[in-house]
Amino acid sequence: MLERIFRSKAEVAVLGIVLFSESLHLREIARRAGISSSEAKKELDMLAALGLLFTERKGNLVLFYTDRRCLFLDDLRNIFIKARCKASAKAKVTAKGKARQTQGQE
Repeated sequence: MLERIFRSKAEVAVLGIVLFSESLHLREIARRAGISSSEAKKELDMLAALGLLFTERKGNLVLFYTDRRCLFLDDLRNIFIKARCKASAKAKVTAKGKARQTQGQE
């Protein structure tokens, strides 16, 4: 569902990770999102340009943080929470329907 609102599945995956994490480095975000580091970097740079993220260099790592001053940060988090709840509820309904079908066949 969120893929319809945002530009790509990669953007949704990266955004879903950074919105609910304190700080992460590029490779960790890419690993969690299931995408390449270059694809994650592209999405992170775009989110930073929008003012949603900022970076901090620690040694050879660049850490990404959500910018708490961003006016729409809480709104984005709420969208992700609602979408996850709806997807979870839909999966439960589907599972119950399949269980009823299986019981009816016995």
